[in-house]
Amino acid sequence: MTARDLMRRVDARIFNSRIIKDVLIIGSTRISGAFTRAARELVMPGGAVEGVAISFDCQYPSIVGQLEEGAIVTIEGHGRFRFLRELPPGGDHSGLVVLDLGEML
Repeated sequence: MTARDLMRRVDARIFNSRIIKDVLIIGSTRISGAFTRAARELVMPGGAVEGVAISFDCQYPSIVGQLEEGAIVTIEGHGRFRFLRELPPGGDHSGLVVLDLGEML
């Protein structure tokens, strides 16, 4: 088992726990993760720092790679948001990705 496989399992357990039960919906695809509506900074591979205000953390699903900037996604219980970008693109070494979201205009 690789480190990526192990972290994918750990993240899946966290995102499906009783404490964190957020679900992102893209079309008919449901993705477990953690929704955050608070400004925070993310340190990217290589040391760059990116800021996000509304985000959804999850294991990288291939459907995210098909999203275009401005696509509408739904977070159950929180509303609809615009997709802005994925950080880091394609997910990190363990497959974790942060989706940067924006308010509906």
